[in-house]
Amino acid sequence: MDPYVPSTGGNVNSSTSNPFPSMTQPVPPTRKHAQWNPHENRIFIAACETVIADGHRNGKCFTKHGWDQLIRLFNSNSGHCWTKQQLKNHWDGLRTKHKRLMELIHSTGVEYISKTGYIAAFDD
Repeated sequence: MDPYVPSTGGNVNSSTSNPFPSMTQPVPPTRKHAQWNPHENRIFIAACETVIADGHRNGKCFTKHGWDQLIRLFNSNSGHCWTKQQLKNHWDGLRTKHKRLMELIHSTGVEYISKTGYIAAFDD
């Protein structure tokens, strides 16, 4: 008997019992993280700006009411049903990218051109 094949028992009719029930029913794909496209990113940033303008920011992050408002705004405008953790991870990722960009801009010989979104620097 193969140890990798589950046993169906002694007198079980194979037409009424399926030893592999998950193989007959479609399984929705699982995602490890949210996939952000540029349109969703703009919606997220606009929602963040709205929450910040309403005064729901506490230091580097949002207040509890601010997160609730941000989740509601983003999900209603994007059509998604993403969680607070997914949005917070994206917020943290954007903050990290912004810090790195500011460090690069403040170093010598580097310039950020906002109209084109490019960074200009000398070859050396």
